[in-house]
Amino acid sequence: MKIILSVLLIFVAILTGRTQDITASLDKAQKAYDASSQQEARQELQQALIDLNVLIGNKVLALMPPTLGGLDISKTDDSVIGGTGFAGLLISRTYGANRDKRIEITLANDSPLMSTISSFLSNDMLSGLMASQTGQKRVMVSGYKGMLEKSEGDTDGSVRYTINVPIDNTLLTFESTGFNNEDEVISLAQHINIDKIVPLIK
Repeated sequence: MKIILSVLLIFVAILTGRTQDITASLDKAQKAYDASSQQEARQELQQALIDLNVLIGNKVLALMPPTLGGLDISKTDDSVIGGTGFAGLLISRTYGANRDKRIEITLANDSPLMSTISSFLSNDMLSGLMASQTGQKRVMVSGYKGMLEKSEGDTDGSVRYTINVPIDNTLLTFESTGFNNEDEVISLAQHINIDKIVPLIK
């Protein structure tokens, strides 16, 4: 138990100097464990992990560019949802207040789409078949393989490009609306510094 708490504290110290909430939960977990209250210890550990995930999510958001494609960050749309462990961690950021032209970036841990996209990227026959039938194609984003998909709005005819990039057990999704050139969208996606994000979410 003490080894687990020590590892968590070291990780927290690396991420941020503001460890009060997490440290308090870890202290309560240790006291509950020492008192043979395993259920309470487990709850406090889960809370500490949720708080730690929120810190990680905010660190990831801080690594994203301040503007993208001429669009500013929509601060009200920033979101970090921290599950226990790294399961359920969801990070999202939106650029642009106008829904006709915007960019949405999401990192979702254990996304149900992971297996399909990974199969597409690793299987030449499957990717060739899907490319001919759906227009999906392979792309590279900051040195990582991704899948690009183009779609049109049902009512307004707007063009949406979605790039999905699997990173270990996390799916990075780059979704743009109002950009009509796929090369421009791919170029914009390169502004995400995946190499700096990876150590935080692995």
